[in-house]
Parts: sequence; structure tokens; C-alpha cells
Amino acid sequence: MKANRLNFVMMGMSVTSSLGNENSKTYRNLMKGLTREGHNVLFLEREIPWNAEYRDVIGPEYGTVRMYSNEENLKDYFRYEIGGADAVIVGSDVQEAGDVGKWVLQAANGLTVFYDLDTFATLSQMGRGAAAAATSTIVSGFDLYLSTAGGQLLNILRSHYNVGDAKSLYHCVDPELFYPRSGAKKWDMGYLGTFSMEHEPALNLLFIEPAFRWRDGRFILAGPPSPSPSNWPNIDRITRMSPSEYNTFYNAQRFFLNYTEAERVISGYTPCMALFEAASCGTPVIANYWEGLETFFELGREIVVACSPEHVLHYLKKMSEEERKAIGVRAHGRVKNSHTYIQRAMELEGYVRDALEKRVKV
Repeated sequence: MKANRLNFVMMGMSVTSSLGNENSKTYRNLMKGLTREGHNVLFLEREIPWNAEYRDVIGPEYGTVRMYSNEENLKDYFRYEIGGADAVIVGSDVQEAGDVGKWVLQAANGLTVFYDLDTFATLSQMGRGAAAAATSTIVSGFDLYLSTAGGQLLNILRSHYNVGDAKSLYHCVDPELFYPRSGAKKWDMGYLGTFSMEHEPALNLLFIEPAFRWRDGRFILAGPPSPSPSNWPNIDRITRMSPSEYNTFYNAQRFFLNYTEAERVISGYTPCMALFEAASCGTPVIANYWEGLETFFELGREIVVACSPEHVLHYLKKMSEEERKAIGVRAHGRVKNSHTYIQRAMELEGYVRDALEKRVKV
């Protein structure tokens, strides 16, 4: 336990419900890591009926969670906690983010941190109209800007939107929840996420086309129920999974397809949560390339890259079982050493301490 523990207050859409909310995992991982490092963590969450209906149980190892009913309730009951925190972290997905952000900048005495969980979307919003100008002003007012993306997106924020201290704080994984398991593989390849052949033709090439060409292969598509699976006899569908089912899902695949959308490929440095989860389970990942991918996993040894159905089918049908397993083992080791909740919590702590020290010197 650290003698000079820090008091963190975090705010986001939800940490108690993960259904349709992948960001909850990011918040939970950071809370668990900071708590393990000996810090006090309070998460303030707005009470929403949908989240309450599908709430997961999280224990005290994640810190403390308090609910509020609306913005006025937040200001009335949690002004003391906001004012007394060493760092207040506002997630980009928090309800009424603009108004909440303004209030935090006024009420906080410690460090103010904006944590952007979708920087590409934030930049798109900043480029549109008067509301966008207000968003830009609020974001630039925080002491520290953190993002789950990196590369040129952060450079754009610094140069065009007056965001001074912008740093990456990528997604991570909890190795106690995502780990290799023995057993037979049910599917040759799987994909997790929203799927639309009309909007993502490249995903069609890397997933649907290989399945059509290799009718003896078994595939799994997990995500919202669109499009209809009726014409895909060798593709199974899962429309909803509970948090406890993800580890089994990844471990039941020989390969996992991690597809990054075309617009995010251009910006690069956008690792998603599923990439780290699958690798943590020791499941070899096939990915379409984006700039910076090699900074997270060594190409050809810890992850393999595909840009055509032929590439995908080569891995699925021609790669030896020995090499397939070796890639999974190496990827698991990379995640364990570089991308767990402990590493990310330590990065966050370092950013916050550095920023606090700069404030003292000023």
C-alpha cells in the first residue's frame, strides 16, 4: 500500500453495466489497477433504467461506485468529492458531457483529466458547428487529455484544438478474466462487433468471403443481429454475451479476426479492447493493418496481417498447428507484459503525478 496514495474521482456512462457498453471494461480495469496500487477510486455514474436492468456485479476491488439521478443531483451531492480529489477524470461518454465538463472545471481543485474513449468521433464533432466549438473549448480546458487512440490524432488535437497535454492511455485487459484455456476449438475463426456488408466491404472480404470459399470451415459472428444469418450455413451467430462468456468465446476459436474500420485505419494507433482480450486468451489474431499495429504486437510472430480472402484462408488452412499455437503463446506473453490493467493504471498514475508536480512548480 502506497503511503502517498491519490484520490481519484472518475465519471463515465456506466461502470456497473457492460451490456452494449464496452467502455465499462476500460473503467473497471483502471479502477481495479488503481485500487491494487493503493489509491482511492470513486466512480460517479448516472442512474439510467437500461443500465440498472442489466447491471453486472462488481466487487470492492474496483473501488467505490456512487449513483446520481441527474446533473443537479450530481452537483448537490458530490461537490465535496470533486473538490477534494487529487484528480477528476471525465470520460467522453458521460451523460451531458459538455455541461458536466464545465462544472468539473469550475468545482475541481485538483487535476482535471478528460479521457477520450473515441477520439475519432470527438474530432468529427469538433469539426461541426457552434456546438463543436463549445466542445473544443471544454476539452482544451482540462489539465490533461488522455485518449484510447494515439499517433496523428493527438497531433491534430494539439495543433488545431489547443489541447496542450495530450497523451495515449490505450485499452487494456484483465488477465484474471481473459486467459488461455485448454479444450477443443469450436470455430476456425471468429469476429466480434457490429457488422454491415454495405458499410464495411473490407470486412466482407476478410470474414464472409473466406467463409463462403471454405464451406468446411466453421465461423462465428458475434454482435448485433444484422444482417440475417440465413444464407450463411457455416457461420454461427451470437447476438448477446454476458461478461463471463467472453473468455470461453475467444478460447473456442482457432483464430480471431480483429478488423479496424477504414476511417480509423487512416489515423492509425487505434487498438480495440477485443484485440487485447483475444491475445490474452492465447488466441492468434488475424488483423487488417493500421499504422502503429507493430508497436503493440510484433507482426508475423505475435499477430498476423491480412488484406484479402486469400491471406485469411492461408492462415486458416495452411499454417501448421505448431506455429498457430506459438503465435498465440507469444501474443499472450506480450499482453501479460505490456497491456494489463496494472500497466495502464501505472501509466495513468505517472501522468497524473507528473502533471501535479508541474502545477506545484508553476
